[in-house]
Amino acid sequence: MIQKLKSYSGVLAAALAFTTPGFSQLPTEYFIAGGDTLELTNTIGSAVLGDSIYLQQGVYVVETTIVISEGIRLVGVEGAVLQSGPGLPAGDALLFLDATSSSLGSGLVIEGISFDGNAANVGIQGDCSGPFSLSPVIRNNRFVDIETAVHLKYDGSSATGSPLVEHNLMSGDDLIGTLPNKFGLYGLWLEVRNSASVTSTSRANTYRAMSVAVFDEAVNLGSLQSKHQSEIVHLSNAGYWATGGGAQTEVVHATVTRMFSDSSLGSNEACLHSDTLATITYMNSILWSLAGAGNHGVEIIQDPGSFIVAVGTNFVEDNMSVGPRYPDFVSPSSGDYRLKSTSPAIDSGDRFAVQPGAVYETAFDQSGGPRILDGDIHNGNPGGPSVIGHMIPDLGALEYSEVNVDIINYFAISLEPVGNNPGYMMSGYDPTGDAHVQFYDGDYCELKLDGPAGADYMISFRLLGPTTNVLVPDFGNLLVNPSATVSFNGTLTGSSGGSTASVTIPLTSQVLPVSFADYEVQCLVVPDPLVPTEGNFSRRIQIDRIN
Repeated sequence: MIQKLKSYSGVLAAALAFTTPGFSQLPTEYFIAGGDTLELTNTIGSAVLGDSIYLQQGVYVVETTIVISEGIRLVGVEGAVLQSGPGLPAGDALLFLDATSSSLGSGLVIEGISFDGNAANVGIQGDCSGPFSLSPVIRNNRFVDIETAVHLKYDGSSATGSPLVEHNLMSGDDLIGTLPNKFGLYGLWLEVRNSASVTSTSRANTYRAMSVAVFDEAVNLGSLQSKHQSEIVHLSNAGYWATGGGAQTEVVHATVTRMFSDSSLGSNEACLHSDTLATITYMNSILWSLAGAGNHGVEIIQDPGSFIVAVGTNFVEDNMSVGPRYPDFVSPSSGDYRLKSTSPAIDSGDRFAVQPGAVYETAFDQSGGPRILDGDIHNGNPGGPSVIGHMIPDLGALEYSEVNVDIINYFAISLEPVGNNPGYMMSGYDPTGDAHVQFYDGDYCELKLDGPAGADYMISFRLLGPTTNVLVPDFGNLLVNPSATVSFNGTLTGSSGGSTASVTIPLTSQVLPVSFADYEVQCLVVPDPLVPTEGNFSRRIQIDRIN
């Protein structure tokens, strides 16, 4: 049972919560008035394991680092911004995760918040000392004008952690203009020292304008096993940098491109850099250093005694070489790194390295769609059927598909007031493609499916529960054993003989009938019903119905 407690005139209603002898306190939901940093700080200080804190739309100016020492959920609705104030010393963090006297497990979730560091501050910093653990989930956040987006430090024997960092934008500049006007230091810095042991996963993140986008550091007998999946690094001085003999870094389905050198950062860097006995293993990735105007790095720097290992197929090209090749992105100058239909990266990866259970399994691309799609429809056999069980993934972070699914025409008409405060808790979604939507009863938006004209389609809204995803050859990852399903079927009909067509479905309480439930949307498109194995399984979207 979830008990909603609202603040009234800035005074927390935590006193309304109660405990029963022999039982733990029930989880509580708190709604913070937009921009009320004091209320936010006090609420975090009194919250306990399992509580959820929602930041309403507004700018929360942070003058003193906010400390989190419990496994809580801190969730920002659209427009919730944590911004460093003039009183916050340079280099200090907006949020500090304290695991120096107790453990912070996976119950700690930070999502949906915009962090503005005013070019001087860290977004999220975490410290963990043995024998404790730090395993936060950091997802769907936006870090701009930041010195370092996320820095997690593990120090000492028996300090452990399994952090998950996914679907975040980490930018050292303020995103004004197509080229960086300033640079941050690190996007994601994982620091493991003195016999600490960490296994981390980062996926579907985008890094921009960083001196080093990802820095994996494991020294003094520290052990770091880090997996980086379906990520984009661009307009940065260095991509993935691993240092120390305990650093084992995997880079799978990355797009690392347009490496950018700035005089303040020193010499040009590389897409991948391994030093001091560290090992980087990369596969199914695009390393393309060109930045334009003569500013570019190289693809790989491997210092003596360190290792960089290529697995399977990769697209590696230093465009200072004679006769450069191009990966054919849609619009790299505007940051659109989807593949054109002419890209040599389509259906060029190593399928067996990403299938379920494989060492380098990566089920989904950066947009949330399935990693394995039949991008060329016939798997290299023009005019003939594809071969069941032989679908091939693309290279890079984004899988090419003729099918696309998006949320459009979004409008929140259901507003939930907090006390007598004029602020509201509103639904929200990220139009950049994090494939995650919050939906309140009374809100309005539409699901739009684009695909080849004449193709049959089925759109299913499935309740998430005790279900599993299974790789079905030529259809991608399908959800099996759903607890409930609402489906729409039909044929995509183009106008005036066009080759593409679309269909839109309004999202209503009839489509999402169960309150306080999580749904997964899956779309199956079959271009040729006579050859059903040529279907494309399109992007997945998770929808949370709040009430």
